[in-house]
Amino acid sequence: MSHSYTRQLLHIVFSTKERRPFLHAEVRPRMLGYLRTVANDLNATVLALNGVDDHVHILVDLPAALSTAEFLTKLKANSSRWFRKLFPKFDFRWQRGYGAFSVSPSKLEEVRGYIDRQEAHHQKHSFEDEIRKLVKNHGLEFDERFFLG
Repeated sequence: MSHSYTRQLLHIVFSTKERRPFLHAEVRPRMLGYLRTVANDLNATVLALNGVDDHVHILVDLPAALSTAEFLTKLKANSSRWFRKLFPKFDFRWQRGYGAFSVSPSKLEEVRGYIDRQEAHHQKHSFEDEIRKLVKNHGLEFDERFFLG
């Protein structure tokens, strides 16, 4: 076969360091726009992107040549640097870790809707409960020691 065919659909969640609420309503659209730009520059296809004050969700289709770890390293480093340049009085950082969960094409619209409804979702559910449920639903064990990272 002379061509490669890949589909790497991932639902990715990551938080601000110590879940500090830097992404308030005035800042969030700019950060989300910047995250989308960086992802596009990395040739990733952003299918959904949203967040609340202390974390973001991104549904992305990664290109074959880009690993999840490399994508997130570049996405988080570039956006942190951009945020600190834009708002120098804040010591903005993303948490070290992340959640990255594969998404079946049959669940694509369900995950997209979930990401689009983040503001309403977090009026009823905490980030802690959300990440625990995502981890458990994907057959992983949640380790409390690394939660605040």
